[in-house]
Amino acid sequence: MKKLITAIGLLSCFNVQAAPLTADDIQKLINRIVCCRTIPLTEEQYEVERLYALEKELITEDAYHLLKSLRYYPIIDRFDKINAVCPGRT
Repeated sequence: MKKLITAIGLLSCFNVQAAPLTADDIQKLINRIVCCRTIPLTEEQYEVERLYALEKELITEDAYHLLKSLRYYPIIDRFDKINAVCPGRT
């Protein structure tokens, strides 16, 4: 039993995103209380983050358009998992 619990714990350390996030998934991430970057990004940098997520199939095309219309961008970790969705600064 202890080995099983250890194995499950190790597997949970890997951030594997099974499918691209939908617009509904994005809404859930927006509503989650998260700590977003404190360094202001430019509009071009927001677009780079959105396009990266789309190209890596982390989000659907509908989710991309939702993020763009809201001027939000995804926070993507080095394992290509979206951890948060943050508003762009004006």
